Amino acid sequence: IEFIKTAKTPMLLYVGERDVECPAPQSLEYWHALKTIGTPTELYIYAGEGHHFRKLSDLKDLRARILGWYERYLR
Repeated sequence: IEFIKTAKTPMLLYVGERDVECPAPQSLEYWHALKTIGTPTELYIYAGEGHHFRKLSDLKDLRARILGWYERYLR
């Protein structure tokens, strides 16, 4: 967060709601800071997931979001 003002690269953030290694509130804080400075960003919080996603439906959803992000910003 100390150097957030220099972040210009679009960021796709995702986190499991129950992640204890990278807690969702940290991702929310990072997302909010990026939005504040105008850096393109999206945040997805997956209910019931921890640091490693286990639900197949969440993994499929995340894969689709990542591919869409690449399509949008890395074309």
